[in-house]
Amino acid sequence: MKNSTILLVSTYRGFLTTYAALLSSAYHVLARETLPDQDEFIVKRVRLILIINQWKKIPDFSILELAENLKIPVVVLDDITNSNIRDSANQSLYLTAIVLPVTNEHLLIAVHNALHESASTGIQSSLERSEVDEKAFKSAYKSTAFRRKIDKIIEFFETNYSEVDNLHTIADAFDVNYESMRRAIEHKTGKLPNKYIRSIKIEKMLQLIQFTKLKPEEICLEVGFQDIYHAQKLFQNEFDLTIDECIEQLRLNNSR
Repeated sequence: MKNSTILLVSTYRGFLTTYAALLSSAYHVLARETLPDQDEFIVKRVRLILIINQWKKIPDFSILELAENLKIPVVVLDDITNSNIRDSANQSLYLTAIVLPVTNEHLLIAVHNALHESASTGIQSSLERSEVDEKAFKSAYKSTAFRRKIDKIIEFFETNYSEVDNLHTIADAFDVNYESMRRAIEHKTGKLPNKYIRSIKIEKMLQLIQFTKLKPEEICLEVGFQDIYHAQKLFQNEFDLTIDECIEQLRLNNSR
């Protein structure tokens, strides 16, 4: 009997098809070539996400953001050691990294074990960890020094939005607890850090559309979105216009 539904993500259709077939005997598999947005309905249907990130086509930041915000197990398969993912997996309850060639004969066993272990650990520990994190945040926020650091982190985001790719590294750089930083930024801005950075990027995209002659792909890369399809989708969700449609409207108005 199939024990859970997993979301399988791979940017390479060949791996997507092969892995879906391999895993389908043990899991209900939903397969796609792009990461889901955390607000998509599809993520409410899954218990685990397996990302086959061969050739590093999916940005680390997007993977880390997904794991921390959804709070469900995310397993990343990569045949080259990725220090960002590996280090973050060591700190995260929800992220697991498997370093194996994608064609390794023992891969299916490794994936199955990682999925099972991640699910068990995540489900058993999430409530307990949430309580600990809440107490740590309330204690930290009483400190004036901590609040000043949060203000500096927010300023850093507003200036360096295109370069931020690992929130754990930012927390370490400012010497604050990651989860406390995450909650404090939400408290001050009304948005979790990744959503706040995303909103800055989308605002900057609008400015570039209006005041430059950059093409849509160039605009996405300029603000730090490596996944152009994902960036275009975010922009359209925000403004109910594609980037091309927005360019047509705003640049036409500016030329009059």
